[in-house]
Amino acid sequence: MVPGLRSEGARSPVYNSEDEEFSIEMHHGGFFMGNGVNRAYVDGRVSWFDHYHQDIVDAIDLDDVAIIGSDPLRTAVKPNISEEEEEIKFSFKSFRADVDMETPEFKVSMMFADAVELRKAIDQYTIKNRVAIKKTRNTKIRIEAKCAEGCPWMLSASMDNRVKCLVVREYIEKHTCSKQWEIKAVTAKYLAKRYIEEFRDNDKMTLMSFAKKIQKELHLTPSRHKLSRARRMAMRAIYGDEISQ
Repeated sequence: MVPGLRSEGARSPVYNSEDEEFSIEMHHGGFFMGNGVNRAYVDGRVSWFDHYHQDIVDAIDLDDVAIIGSDPLRTAVKPNISEEEEEIKFSFKSFRADVDMETPEFKVSMMFADAVELRKAIDQYTIKNRVAIKKTRNTKIRIEAKCAEGCPWMLSASMDNRVKCLVVREYIEKHTCSKQWEIKAVTAKYLAKRYIEEFRDNDKMTLMSFAKKIQKELHLTPSRHKLSRARRMAMRAIYGDEISQ
């Protein structure tokens, strides 16, 4: 038989034990999402090529194989992920907490490991940009956030069961609101965790010095009560660590 593309709706050929022919299953037209064990190839199509023989086919020959309306299927038999990714027309970026959390930026189709990671990213974005963002919907499978009334900024993300992570579905990055001096996300716990090393180096730091440091670094002015609570929490954590050691 002459090797070639199987017609749509045609049945798979039946090979007997003496045949040296085989069929090739090709996945194309989709894209990769996720990382590690959650990495998956989605929204692709499958095409079959029948009656191929190992003596006349290798991965290099597939450079010349193409389907109308699709890119060349050169990586179909032995895919190289880095080359596949270079050809993908859609850019699906995974949020990397270890790199991106300090200054979060959002994009449509950006992926987050879970709701906890996305919540932290939104809170950090709120603090970094000094804006009054509220989570109007906040569950483990869907998060929606909006800025102050009249400001167009919004973000909507939901769980994608194909890759088992939260994916940003809608995002408007423009702000028309005014910068805030007091941010709800800047809790006493947040301040204690952020500045614990400063208190470890200088456990005599006054609330005034603490306030000046926050104003210089974050351009925010938390209340004296919040500063006091943050300092107490940091001190308890520091001396608790020293006692346990």
